Order: sequence, then C-alpha cells, then structure tokens
Amino acid sequence: MMKQVQLFAALAGLAIFAPVVAHADAPAWTLGMKDSSLDFTYIQEGTRHGGHFGSFDADIRFDPADPSTASISATIDLASVNAGSKDADDSLKSGDWFNVKLFPKATFTSTRVSKDGDGYRMEATLSIRDKAVPVTLPFKLTVTGDSAHASGSLVLDREAFGLGGGFWANPDFIAHEVTVSIDLVAHRAP
Repeated sequence: MMKQVQLFAALAGLAIFAPVVAHADAPAWTLGMKDSSLDFTYIQEGTRHGGHFGSFDADIRFDPADPSTASISATIDLASVNAGSKDADDSLKSGDWFNVKLFPKATFTSTRVSKDGDGYRMEATLSIRDKAVPVTLPFKLTVTGDSAHASGSLVLDREAFGLGGGFWANPDFIAHEVTVSIDLVAHRAP
C-alpha cells in the first residue's frame, strides 16, 4: 500500500518537471539529470512516506526576465518509480495505481508561467493514466551564469487521476493528497 502511494507521488512530481516544450522567444535549457530529482510524499495510516522517479526528461525554454514566453512540457517514466521496496514499486505499477502496461508515461505541459512575488507560478496540465488535470506549481529559481536551480512543490489529489482503486481507495488508509516536489538543475543550451 505504501509503495503504491509513493509511486503516485513520485509520478506526480516527475510529471510536473519533466521535458519542457520550446517556445520561440525563450532560451533553451538542458536538464542536468544527475543533479535533479522528482520526489513525492504521502500519508499512510498516519505516517509520512516518500519516494521518487528515476527517469524523466526535460527540454526547457524559459527566460527568467520574461516568463510569459516559457513553454514547458515533461515526460515521466512511471515504471521508474522508487517507493523504497520492490513490493511498493510493483504495487504502484499495477492496474490499481499507474497501470504502466497501459499508461507507461505521465506528461506535464505548461499553459502559463508568471512571476509571483520572489518566485514563479506555473499553470500546467498533468496527465496520468487517462486523466488530464490542471495543476499549479509555485517554484523558486536561482540563475548563476549559465546554470539554473529550480525548486518547488504542489499537492495533488490522487483520486482526480484515478489512482488507488479498490482496496486503496479508502483515504483512511492512504490519504488522497500527495505532495510532489521538484529540485532541478539546468544548463543554458549553447
């Protein structure tokens, strides 16, 4: 059960920050996978658990001075979920959760990026299984030379994506809320 929830959280996180779709006016950035992470946390029977996705990709177009020109899309390999044990991973990959045989990837596509105080706000569509749900990801960004570091998190409702059916549907066992966190490093493309 815990593994299924962890996979969902990781998938949600990865979907948010995977590949970025290019926009003609924004500079290209390349994701540094070894320095980037897509993590998730959830509550199971009152205890916090977590996991991550090991495989996601990004092709980023973003100008920090003019975020309205950004276009970001991401792809997350749901089979790369790591919820801390083989049983949890297998459960998350099953038909009750991600159903990776039918839906191997999750996607995240930005619809709008704007400045928000000392950070940014990204509105996007996250697609998991056969459900496309609007989400908002607030994030902080630090740019030093040709390197950028972005971090942020959002809370997803697993039920909106049809995750955790059958036995897993009861929120008293596994909460419906899953927090997805990104910590990404990217380098300006030449």
